[in-house]
Amino acid sequence: MEILIVGAKAVEAECLHTITENLGHKVEAVKRGRDVLSIDKSKNFDLILLDLFLPDMKGHELIPKIKKAWPESKIIAITDSNSRELESNVRKEGVIYYMIRPIDTKYMESIIKHIADKLK
Repeated sequence: MEILIVGAKAVEAECLHTITENLGHKVEAVKRGRDVLSIDKSKNFDLILLDLFLPDMKGHELIPKIKKAWPESKIIAITDSNSRELESNVRKEGVIYYMIRPIDTKYMESIIKHIADKLK
């Protein structure tokens, strides 16, 4: 499975990178929304782990652009602040999971395994 990590904090990004690689997946990581927009659209990401509060834009504004570039990609939204309105908005955009920090690594691992199994 091809995974893109977008904007996660340094320690968290490293942890997510390790989890996904240990599960045998290919991982790419970027820090900003504009970095996502500059990725070659011919790449195919099965899963995108998206921080909703990026340094240069709001992650929820990036979701439609991600869906346009990679319509088949599954998106997991990650946030520090829980808000029913934010959760409702990103779910309407098509995210499959809405996760609030701190991330439980075992839970994240099980979600990634589940998604990978469904894609087989």
